[in-house]
Amino acid sequence: MLSEPMYVVETEYVVQDEKYKALYPDMLQAVIKNNSGIDVKSAIVAFAAWDSHGFPVKIESQYSLGRGSYVVRVNYSDVNMVDGDTYGHNRGLPLDYESNNISEFKAIVMSYEDFDGNIWNNPYYDTWIGMYENKKLVQ
Repeated sequence: MLSEPMYVVETEYVVQDEKYKALYPDMLQAVIKNNSGIDVKSAIVAFAAWDSHGFPVKIESQYSLGRGSYVVRVNYSDVNMVDGDTYGHNRGLPLDYESNNISEFKAIVMSYEDFDGNIWNNPYYDTWIGMYENKKLVQ
């Protein structure tokens, strides 16, 4: 995947505060790298998650109002990345304050758009969906 024009280099489950989850929600963080050779305006990153038994978890984001999904797509708008740059440190998908069952998650860059309006769609995205969406995680 390191030969792809954009890819996830790092993921982390970030706990912002142990007590005040409604104000400082836990986050699923994915750091992406621009390897495209061009400047990138925005990207879409998809997340899938599992509990401690490897069962799929519906991800409920901070404002999903209980309507979780097995794959959540997040618009990384206005990332403004030059070639070789990374984005996503100290940022992430904020989770609903009652979410506490995610033990593992994976992320993938679904697509990106450059400043000329050209869109790159990840050719591995459909395979990733087939492997992870609402599927038990196999270690």
